[in-house]
Amino acid sequence: MSLIPGDVSYDFLTGSISEKVTYGTGMTVGLGGHLVRFPTPKIPIIDYDAATELMSSSEQDWQDFGGHPRLVTRNNAEKAWDKVAKSETYYVGGIANGDEAIMIEGGCSITKTVTTPTHKPNAILNGKVMRIDGSSGCIHFESDHDKLVVVDSFVYIIGTGVFNVINDQLVIGPGAVIVGMKCDTHRKTDMSGLPIKQDYCGWIYGVNSAGAGPIAGPFPIYTL
Repeated sequence: MSLIPGDVSYDFLTGSISEKVTYGTGMTVGLGGHLVRFPTPKIPIIDYDAATELMSSSEQDWQDFGGHPRLVTRNNAEKAWDKVAKSETYYVGGIANGDEAIMIEGGCSITKTVTTPTHKPNAILNGKVMRIDGSSGCIHFESDHDKLVVVDSFVYIIGTGVFNVINDQLVIGPGAVIVGMKCDTHRKTDMSGLPIKQDYCGWIYGVNSAGAGPIAGPFPIYTL
Protein backbone atom coordinates (compact mmCIF):
# COMPACT_ATOMS: atom_id res chain seq x y z
CA MET A 1 0.00 0.00 0.00
CA SER A 2 1.32 3.44 -0.84
CA LEU A 3 0.41 7.10 -1.18
CA ILE A 4 3.21 7.76 -3.68
CA PRO A 5 1.84 9.44 -6.84
CA GLY A 6 1.56 6.92 -9.64
CA ASP A 7 1.46 3.98 -7.22
CA VAL A 8 -2.15 3.76 -6.13
CA SER A 9 -3.16 0.18 -6.87
CA TYR A 10 -3.62 -1.46 -3.49
CA ASP A 11 -6.03 -3.07 -1.10
CA PHE A 12 -5.91 -0.74 1.89
CA LEU A 13 -7.74 -3.17 4.17
CA THR A 14 -4.91 -5.72 4.05
CA GLY A 15 -2.08 -3.37 4.99
CA SER A 16 -0.31 -3.02 8.31
CA ILE A 17 -1.66 -0.72 11.02
CA SER A 18 0.96 1.93 10.21
CA GLU A 19 -0.08 1.82 6.55
CA LYS A 20 -3.75 2.10 7.48
CA VAL A 21 -3.04 5.07 9.73
CA THR A 22 -1.20 6.74 6.84
CA TYR A 23 -4.10 6.04 4.49
CA GLY A 24 -6.67 7.15 7.06
CA THR A 25 -4.83 10.41 7.63
CA GLY A 26 -4.48 10.91 3.89
CA MET A 27 -8.18 10.33 3.34
CA THR A 28 -8.92 13.00 5.94
CA VAL A 29 -6.58 15.75 4.73
CA GLY A 30 -6.71 14.90 1.01
CA LEU A 31 -4.26 13.46 -1.50
CA GLY A 32 -1.92 15.77 -3.38
CA GLY A 33 -3.43 18.85 -1.73
CA HIS A 34 -6.94 18.09 -2.99
CA LEU A 35 -9.78 17.69 -0.55
CA VAL A 36 -11.18 14.16 -0.47
CA ARG A 37 -14.85 14.06 -1.44
CA PHE A 38 -16.96 11.17 -0.23
CA PRO A 39 -20.20 10.35 -2.12
CA THR A 40 -22.89 10.89 0.54
CA PRO A 41 -21.08 8.97 3.29
CA LYS A 42 -23.26 6.86 5.55
CA ILE A 43 -21.04 7.57 8.57
CA PRO A 44 -19.97 11.11 9.62
CA ILE A 45 -16.31 11.76 8.84
CA ILE A 46 -15.62 12.51 12.51
CA ASP A 47 -16.16 8.80 13.17
CA TYR A 48 -13.57 7.96 10.54
CA ASP A 49 -11.10 10.37 12.13
CA ALA A 50 -11.77 8.93 15.58
CA ALA A 51 -11.33 5.37 14.30
CA THR A 52 -7.97 6.29 12.73
CA GLU A 53 -6.77 7.94 15.95
CA LEU A 54 -7.92 5.01 18.12
CA MET A 55 -6.14 2.51 15.86
CA SER A 56 -2.94 4.56 16.00
CA SER A 57 -2.99 5.16 19.77
CA SER A 58 -3.88 1.57 20.68
CA GLU A 59 -1.08 0.25 18.46
CA GLN A 60 1.43 2.56 20.16
CA ASP A 61 0.11 1.65 23.61
CA TRP A 62 0.56 -2.07 22.88
CA GLN A 63 4.07 -1.50 21.45
CA ASP A 64 5.08 0.50 24.55
CA PHE A 65 3.56 -1.62 27.32
CA GLY A 66 2.52 -4.98 25.81
CA GLY A 67 0.11 -7.37 27.51
CA HIS A 68 -2.89 -9.30 26.24
CA PRO A 69 -5.57 -6.70 27.15
CA ARG A 70 -3.75 -4.03 25.12
CA LEU A 71 -3.29 -6.44 22.20
CA VAL A 72 -7.03 -7.17 22.21
CA THR A 73 -7.79 -3.43 22.25
CA ARG A 74 -5.36 -2.87 19.39
CA ASN A 75 -6.85 -5.66 17.26
CA ASN A 76 -10.42 -4.53 17.94
CA ALA A 77 -9.50 -0.95 17.00
CA GLU A 78 -8.07 -2.17 13.70
CA LYS A 79 -11.23 -4.18 13.00
CA ALA A 80 -13.38 -1.14 13.77
CA TRP A 81 -11.32 0.98 11.37
CA ASP A 82 -11.71 -1.64 8.63
CA LYS A 83 -15.48 -1.55 9.06
CA VAL A 84 -15.69 2.25 9.04
CA ALA A 85 -13.28 2.51 6.09
CA LYS A 86 -15.37 0.08 4.03
CA SER A 87 -18.56 2.02 4.67
CA GLU A 88 -17.29 5.58 4.58
CA THR A 89 -15.04 5.33 1.53
CA TYR A 90 -17.37 3.07 -0.44
CA TYR A 91 -14.55 0.56 -0.68
CA VAL A 92 -14.64 -1.79 -3.69
CA GLY A 93 -11.86 -4.24 -4.44
CA GLY A 94 -8.79 -2.02 -4.25
CA ILE A 95 -9.61 1.70 -4.56
CA ALA A 96 -12.59 3.49 -3.06
CA ASN A 97 -15.24 4.86 -5.41
CA GLY A 98 -14.61 8.55 -6.03
CA ASP A 99 -10.87 8.31 -5.33
CA GLU A 100 -9.96 7.88 -9.02
CA ALA A 101 -11.00 11.43 -10.00
CA ILE A 102 -9.07 12.89 -7.07
CA MET A 103 -5.95 10.90 -7.86
CA ILE A 104 -6.08 11.77 -11.58
CA GLU A 105 -6.58 15.45 -10.70
CA GLY A 106 -3.48 15.21 -8.52
CA GLY A 107 -1.41 13.81 -11.40
CA CYS A 108 -1.58 10.10 -10.56
CA SER A 109 -2.00 7.35 -13.12
CA ILE A 110 -4.59 4.74 -12.18
CA THR A 111 -4.06 1.00 -12.29
CA LYS A 112 -7.04 -0.74 -10.74
CA THR A 113 -7.35 -4.44 -10.04
CA VAL A 114 -10.74 -5.86 -9.12
CA THR A 115 -10.71 -9.10 -7.17
CA THR A 116 -13.69 -11.40 -6.86
CA PRO A 117 -14.08 -14.76 -5.08
CA THR A 118 -14.37 -16.74 -8.30
CA HIS A 119 -12.76 -19.75 -6.69
CA LYS A 120 -12.01 -21.06 -3.25
CA PRO A 121 -9.20 -19.47 -1.22
CA ASN A 122 -5.74 -20.84 -1.80
CA ALA A 123 -3.76 -22.29 1.07
CA ILE A 124 -2.51 -19.71 3.58
CA LEU A 125 0.90 -18.50 2.40
CA ASN A 126 2.30 -17.95 5.87
CA GLY A 127 0.92 -18.67 9.30
CA LYS A 128 2.20 -17.81 12.74
CA VAL A 129 0.96 -18.66 16.21
CA MET A 130 2.53 -17.02 19.26
CA ARG A 131 2.26 -17.06 23.02
CA ILE A 132 1.28 -13.82 24.71
CA ASP A 133 3.81 -13.30 27.48
CA GLY A 134 2.33 -12.64 30.88
CA SER A 135 -1.09 -14.02 29.96
CA SER A 136 -1.99 -17.61 30.82
CA GLY A 137 -3.73 -19.66 28.16
CA CYS A 138 -3.68 -16.87 25.55
CA ILE A 139 -2.59 -17.32 21.94
CA HIS A 140 -2.09 -14.81 19.12
CA PHE A 141 -2.71 -16.11 15.58
CA GLU A 142 -1.59 -14.44 12.35
CA SER A 143 -2.23 -15.51 8.76
CA ASP A 144 -1.21 -14.26 5.35
CA HIS A 145 -3.31 -15.18 2.32
CA ASP A 146 -3.21 -14.82 -1.45
CA LYS A 147 -4.34 -11.21 -1.98
CA LEU A 148 -5.68 -12.04 -5.46
CA VAL A 149 -8.41 -14.18 -3.91
CA VAL A 150 -11.07 -12.71 -1.64
CA VAL A 151 -11.27 -14.37 1.79
CA ASP A 152 -14.45 -13.63 3.72
CA SER A 153 -13.33 -15.29 6.95
CA PHE A 154 -10.56 -17.33 8.51
CA VAL A 155 -10.94 -20.43 10.70
CA TYR A 156 -8.35 -20.83 13.46
CA ILE A 157 -7.89 -24.14 15.30
CA ILE A 158 -5.74 -25.03 18.30
CA GLY A 159 -5.52 -28.70 19.13
CA THR A 160 -3.64 -31.98 18.84
CA GLY A 161 -3.70 -34.63 16.16
CA VAL A 162 -4.52 -34.24 12.47
CA PHE A 163 -7.02 -31.91 10.79
CA ASN A 164 -7.95 -31.48 7.15
CA VAL A 165 -10.56 -29.82 4.93
CA ILE A 166 -12.31 -32.08 2.41
CA ASN A 167 -15.31 -30.98 0.31
CA ASP A 168 -15.57 -27.79 2.38
CA GLN A 169 -15.88 -29.81 5.59
CA LEU A 170 -13.43 -29.88 8.49
CA VAL A 171 -12.27 -33.46 8.90
CA ILE A 172 -10.87 -34.39 12.31
CA GLY A 173 -8.40 -37.26 12.35
CA PRO A 174 -8.68 -40.27 14.69
CA GLY A 175 -7.81 -39.25 18.23
CA ALA A 176 -7.49 -35.56 17.34
CA VAL A 177 -8.67 -33.04 19.93
CA ILE A 178 -9.77 -29.43 19.45
CA VAL A 179 -9.05 -27.26 22.50
CA GLY A 180 -9.87 -23.94 20.83
CA MET A 181 -11.54 -22.87 17.58
CA LYS A 182 -12.50 -19.47 16.20
CA CYS A 183 -13.90 -18.00 12.99
CA ASP A 184 -12.85 -14.39 12.38
CA THR A 185 -13.06 -12.00 9.42
CA HIS A 186 -9.65 -10.66 10.41
CA ARG A 187 -6.31 -12.18 9.37
CA LYS A 188 -5.09 -11.68 12.94
CA THR A 189 -6.92 -12.92 16.01
CA ASP A 190 -6.49 -13.94 19.65
CA MET A 191 -7.66 -17.03 21.49
CA SER A 192 -7.82 -17.21 25.27
CA GLY A 193 -8.93 -19.65 27.96
CA LEU A 194 -6.74 -22.47 26.62
CA PRO A 195 -5.31 -25.12 28.98
CA ILE A 196 -1.91 -23.90 30.19
CA LYS A 197 1.55 -25.45 29.97
CA GLN A 198 0.60 -27.78 27.12
CA ASP A 199 2.03 -28.53 23.68
CA TYR A 200 -0.47 -27.82 20.92
CA CYS A 201 -0.52 -27.02 17.23
CA GLY A 202 -2.43 -24.43 15.22
CA TRP A 203 -4.20 -24.72 11.86
CA ILE A 204 -5.71 -22.02 9.60
CA TYR A 205 -7.90 -22.05 6.51
CA GLY A 206 -9.82 -19.44 4.55
CA VAL A 207 -13.48 -19.39 3.50
CA ASN A 208 -15.37 -17.40 0.86
CA SER A 209 -18.60 -17.76 -1.11
CA ALA A 210 -17.05 -20.48 -3.25
CA GLY A 211 -16.16 -22.67 -0.26
CA ALA A 212 -13.27 -23.51 2.04
CA GLY A 213 -9.61 -23.44 1.04
CA PRO A 214 -6.92 -25.97 2.00
CA ILE A 215 -5.89 -26.08 5.63
CA ALA A 216 -2.44 -24.80 6.65
CA GLY A 217 -0.46 -26.13 9.57
CA PRO A 218 0.40 -27.51 11.95
CA PHE A 219 2.14 -24.56 13.66
CA PRO A 220 3.55 -25.76 17.02
CA ILE A 221 2.89 -23.77 20.20
CA TYR A 222 3.40 -24.23 23.93
CA THR A 223 0.93 -22.37 26.13
CA LEU A 224 2.11 -20.37 29.14
